[in-house]
Amino acid sequence: MNIGKLATATVLAAVLATTGRGVAQTTPPVEERVRELVEDSVEVEVDRVFDRVSPPLTALFVLLALLPFFGALAIWLLLDKIEKRADRYSSDLESLKLDAVTELETLLAEARTTLDAVRSYRPPTETTALPPPPPPPPPPSLPPSQAESGQPTSNGKPPATEEAPSNGKPPTQPTPQDCCKQGNALFFQGDYQQAIANYDLAIQMDPGYHQAWSNRGSAFFHLNKYEEAIASYERAIQLKPDYAEAWNNKAGSLVKLDRVTEALECYDRAVKLKPDYAEAWHNRGLACMELDNLKEAVSSYNRALKIKADYAEAWYNRGRAFALAERYDEAVKSFERSVELQPNLHPAWRDRGTAELAAGQYEAALGSFDRAAQIQPNDPEIWYNKARAHALQGNMSLSLESLQRAIDLAPVYRERTANEPAFDAFRDDERFQQTIDGNPTP
Repeated sequence: MNIGKLATATVLAAVLATTGRGVAQTTPPVEERVRELVEDSVEVEVDRVFDRVSPPLTALFVLLALLPFFGALAIWLLLDKIEKRADRYSSDLESLKLDAVTELETLLAEARTTLDAVRSYRPPTETTALPPPPPPPPPPSLPPSQAESGQPTSNGKPPATEEAPSNGKPPTQPTPQDCCKQGNALFFQGDYQQAIANYDLAIQMDPGYHQAWSNRGSAFFHLNKYEEAIASYERAIQLKPDYAEAWNNKAGSLVKLDRVTEALECYDRAVKLKPDYAEAWHNRGLACMELDNLKEAVSSYNRALKIKADYAEAWYNRGRAFALAERYDEAVKSFERSVELQPNLHPAWRDRGTAELAAGQYEAALGSFDRAAQIQPNDPEIWYNKARAHALQGNMSLSLESLQRAIDLAPVYRERTANEPAFDAFRDDERFQQTIDGNPTP
């Protein structure tokens, strides 16, 4: 309608313009009215067009303003994803490399053994006599404190040698090294208090004897006196700052006191001083696991295994780290290598079954749990996970039988069943309720 009025007004204005100056002078009110009508129509139409295009233009300007932000966010997310994938591939590559190196070392060792056997083989003949067996080795020499009785004194101090001198010289007194050796013998017998007494005697004779200080710390560690152990290790480190073993042992005591971050620093110092220290790399991996740094833990275990490929505990804990990272296939491979090296390591069989269970390999998991139970039948975790495996297979009878065994060994497993999805299928069954309540069906 407004466009029509505008067109009419425009035509009228054109007509008036052609009528001459006299007509224009005689009809000013009409011309003024036409002008106002044209201006009003144009203004209304402009407002209408502006109202129509204003929201899209505003949205466009806002989008253009936010476009750099969204672009930067997209690039950041993409780079983060690429970095995580690269880390995963790097870890996988390291694991594959380690597995391949281990297999090659095993094959080389077998090949060397076979080659040596072939080279040393000599077919027997009728005229060739077999060589006599070698003589038995001589008995180990006793330290001076055990030369006569073979036992430490009642106060833990090694006595002087009681052997009568044949040359008229006075009996020899024990040296700091003798006292430390006596302390070591008592340590390995489990008599840590008497071992400390001997280490103290060695230190009294030689205050700078760093090995005696470190061994003293280890004895305190086994008595669960971790602060005293740390003090002894620190004294050993003061005397010998590059004593990697003391750094490693101090870290172990710090872990027991939940000072894991400090312990990790000590492990770092130990492996820096002694890069081929497999035990320190392994212990560093344990500390990283305590700090939930699974990637660094696996890296530490890999370093330990490069140094000592037959390190069963390192393979086992490497499997634990992979299992915590939900990388169950790699976990199973590490557990398998662990039990190959140490077949009676029941935690490795148990945790291998747990990883197989998480991967949905129920039959394999049951086989691992059975092997673990043969070695250690009183581990309730084995029976509980075996009950879970049977439950996931739908075998309620065998599941309840294993669950009852776990509860008999540790009643706390009653509470653990409350939030276990594996038992949801028969949670309302009367037999399940009776097992949980402590009244199993005969």
